[in-house]
Amino acid sequence: MTRGWCPSVHAPMPSGDGLLARVKPPCGRLPAAALCAIATSARRHGNGIIELTSRGNIQIRGLTAASAPRFAAAMVAAGLADPDPARESRRNVITIPPCDDARVAAIEDMLAAIPGLAPKFCIAVGPAEADITVIGDTIWAEGQSYGFSLETLFRLTQQANGRRLQPTPISQPASAGLLLALPFGQTNAAAFERLASLTDDARTTPWRALHIPAQTDPSPYEAAGFITDPADPRRSIAACPGAPACASGAAPARADALRLAGLGIRDIHVSGCAKGCAHPRAALTLVGRGGRYDLIPHGRAADAPALAGLTLDQTISYLAKS
Repeated sequence: MTRGWCPSVHAPMPSGDGLLARVKPPCGRLPAAALCAIATSARRHGNGIIELTSRGNIQIRGLTAASAPRFAAAMVAAGLADPDPARESRRNVITIPPCDDARVAAIEDMLAAIPGLAPKFCIAVGPAEADITVIGDTIWAEGQSYGFSLETLFRLTQQANGRRLQPTPISQPASAGLLLALPFGQTNAAAFERLASLTDDARTTPWRALHIPAQTDPSPYEAAGFITDPADPRRSIAACPGAPACASGAAPARADALRLAGLGIRDIHVSGCAKGCAHPRAALTLVGRGGRYDLIPHGRAADAPALAGLTLDQTISYLAKS
């Protein structure tokens, strides 16, 4: 993810199905009222599609030039966005449950108050015993205790200048509760409304999933369309929307990924184009090009392929033999 900016509620991004906006729930908390507000607004102002991102954001699709400002106003009114667009753009914190809400809130306030941060400057806050700090997509500082003062953040920002390191994945902690994943991170407004009837304490995570802190029966959540089985193949496949939802998509990445998952194929990245939005790290990667796929055995979507112009059936045959 190096294209320089990320959409927000105040600055939506054009996509194949309209404008796309991202909601950053304060402290990563999604009580029932917030889930309902997002669901209602996604249906009223967008096309009802809701996605979870690897930065713990809630992504709303299908907005228009006329409806996007109304969506932004609804999110501000619900307490899910800062009314100041500049402050909202800097309020980039990923929560890794269980974490200290008061600490997250303080960091969010600090980031919002610092002008000149890079568009992708972000901090991830996890459990105190396994704290992780992320600076943008470029620098990781692990196992250190920071006071998170403004001076510290300024110092870390200065260290980030001119440095480009590969991002490191955030491991899932073995914490209590229930992790609710989605098929390739996508669902709809109705699922959020059903979730609101089941819990008042959902949390965002970096894994395109929501976390329920309490141990509970997973079956109602599964009935609402969420994946609770860690072994489900869909949880090991990264896939962007692809064509036609994304204007850059050159293949129906998500639909094809669903077919691959149905065949039990795991640990693969299916990208609609060479930008590789769904998975910026190296993996077994398929890249859409002209309705077909280029195959990269281990690399990112922008890397040179080992095989080019494969149909999905040819790709499946290759994967079955490898």
